[in-house]
Amino acid sequence: MMKIGWIKGATKEAKQAIRLYAEEAALTFRANIEMQDSDQKSEWLKHLNPKHYNPLPFQIVGMQRLYSRFVNFGNGIILGDDVGLGKTIQAIGIIGRLRAEGKLRRVIVTTTSGMKSQWSDEIAKFSRPKLRTATADGSREKRIERLASDADVYIVNHEMFRFDHYAKAIDRIIDNGVDLIVIDESSYVKNYETVTHKAIFDRVQRIKWALPLNATVIENSLEDFFAQVRLCDRHLLGNHAGFDARYIVRGYAGQIVKYKNLKEFRKRTAITMYRRTRSQVRLQLPQVIVQARQVSMGTEQASEYRTIVEAAVSERGSGAIKMAKLAKVQRAAYASASGQSAKIDDLIGLLNSELKGERIVVFTRFKEIAKDAFDRLKEYAPALITGDTGHAARNDTRRRFASRHGAGSILIGTEAMDRGLNLQAAGVIVNLDLPWNPAKLRQRIGRINRVGQERESVLVINYIATHPKGPTIDDYMISKILPKRDLFRAVLSDDDTDEIGTDTTNPDAVMEYISGVL
Repeated sequence: MMKIGWIKGATKEAKQAIRLYAEEAALTFRANIEMQDSDQKSEWLKHLNPKHYNPLPFQIVGMQRLYSRFVNFGNGIILGDDVGLGKTIQAIGIIGRLRAEGKLRRVIVTTTSGMKSQWSDEIAKFSRPKLRTATADGSREKRIERLASDADVYIVNHEMFRFDHYAKAIDRIIDNGVDLIVIDESSYVKNYETVTHKAIFDRVQRIKWALPLNATVIENSLEDFFAQVRLCDRHLLGNHAGFDARYIVRGYAGQIVKYKNLKEFRKRTAITMYRRTRSQVRLQLPQVIVQARQVSMGTEQASEYRTIVEAAVSERGSGAIKMAKLAKVQRAAYASASGQSAKIDDLIGLLNSELKGERIVVFTRFKEIAKDAFDRLKEYAPALITGDTGHAARNDTRRRFASRHGAGSILIGTEAMDRGLNLQAAGVIVNLDLPWNPAKLRQRIGRINRVGQERESVLVINYIATHPKGPTIDDYMISKILPKRDLFRAVLSDDDTDEIGTDTTNPDAVMEYISGVL
């Protein structure tokens, strides 16, 4: 029992409430992955099908912590375990236990559109006893029909909250008794000003418990975290104006210049998120080996790349125009118009040597690059997932790739597959280009470096194109990633995982070289 200095005149009920809160806070601050006992394990095994899954020690502790939070305090908490540590499994265990004890009537799981079927598959596979699911997919009529059915868990996608016909169906479910909403990949609703976030936020206020799931609560700025914290506790950080004044320093044009009071922010929000990193459970996950693989552009590609950069520098523009210019430069770093590509040539060489026989996931930001890489690597029997891939085809590809017998030895895709998909049948990630923030890199790596990965180590290759006349757009992307990673670490006291493979880029030289493109 904790020793607490009591306030004079405190009632017995107040003392009990303070004791429970103090014990809860102590457990939250001390995320001890070894803390478990046999009674806890046997209890949680009642709620996860042992034929398919035996929870790891840190997952049992996680479920116990979330259970304690819900039962003792009755409000939300973010499960922020690092990518691949089994947040979905823990959520399913929580649902099963609360329902078995009569504390839970119905559940809404809101996720990305492409993840609905995977949630349905995993609930069917892991829940004990079986939970009845209603997955809102198919045509509008079919979705509304499924939302009107009798189920234990209703699975929807975030965007459905924006549309009246779906929102009314969801409201009817809530009116009939929903005690928990699971907000999977909650970074998709990280912008508190969007219609989708506001619509979900309004419904959360009518539901007893909220459980956002997100390994990367901060992608670009501290405002990302603010939006997700308010889904759990709308009072903790107050309104946006107060949060902004307390923690953000802005420039004359309203841009974020720096942050302040981060130590206070970290302490203030600690009880609202429960998180374990990969390094904390390193004995239970493979080692991640990250290689920044530099490749020199050929003469033709280097010349064309330089021409495109100079044209972009000479053009004026901001906002969407600037982003379009940067995308054009990034595509030129992949290949010339005639098809010369140092990155693909090097990858083919690896596929015929060091990576021969490996199962590989290849990522790019661009649909055009994904399709081009798919065509160039046809002899290696690749599969392809982009934003154009229908849900049925996407799910079929995911299932066949997971079986280790289908979908070819290479899976190529865009950011349409960088979250949620379980691809641990592969042992290698290849990034043909880099995203804007380290969170997306972590999500990519997490497709293969997750619970269930049988290899002792996984390999990540980040391609960096080099040019004889100076830094390239790939160097610039690294210079954008590094400060965001530093913020992530500062706020979350995160581990020192190096998603890039090198910290040697000189940001000043990069900024000077392509300052006109910024």
